[in-house]
Order: sequence, then C-alpha cells, then structure tokens
Amino acid sequence: MTALRLTASARRDVATALAQSEQQFGRAARRRYRLLLQRAFDDLAQDPRRPGVRDDPHLPADHRLYPVRLSRARVATADRVGNPRHVVVFRIDKQGVEVLRLLHEAMDLPRHLPPGGEGL
Repeated sequence: MTALRLTASARRDVATALAQSEQQFGRAARRRYRLLLQRAFDDLAQDPRRPGVRDDPHLPADHRLYPVRLSRARVATADRVGNPRHVVVFRIDKQGVEVLRLLHEAMDLPRHLPPGGEGL
C-alpha cells in the first residue's frame, strides 16, 4: 500500500462535499459519502494506477483524475451513494499519492488547479 496524504485544499474540499451532502440529503447521506470517499482514497493508496485513473490534457502532466463513482461497488450495498459526482485530483510522487483536490465533475477543473499544482 502506498502512503496517501491530502493537501489543505483537498481537506477543505472533502469537508465542503460532506457538508453539502448533509445539507441536501441528510446525515445518513453524509455518512455514506464519507465512506465512499474513504474507499476511493484507500483504492488509490492500494493502486494509484488502477483502472479508471486518467490524465487530462488541460491539467499539468503529473496530475491524474479518479472518479469516486469507480469505488462505489467496493462499499457495502446498504452504504452506497446513488450518483457520486466528485473526482479525486492527485499526483504520484516519491512519498506516495498526494491528493490535490476533490472537485465536482461539473467544475472547470483547470480553473481550480493552478499550473504545476503551486498554491494548493
């Protein structure tokens, strides 16, 4: 298993996504989304080159994307999120996996990621 760490921006993104989930769908939904995000992070720590990981020509070359919906099947059926729409933006470095952001798939990703990842 590879070490996985979240930038301050990624931690804020997770907190925002969970708060919005609770506001829109309730406490149980927040708990389910938290479980899904943890599963997605664990999946990336186990294999950061897993199926579904992709790059994007509009992002820095070392940035990778992983839709959290791809981890949905590895969450207990009773805890599954219906339609998860966030993407983990990460890079692999010498220390392991660095999660840069957790962004909604409808966002303009390049606008939320400074060139080269500076300022995260």
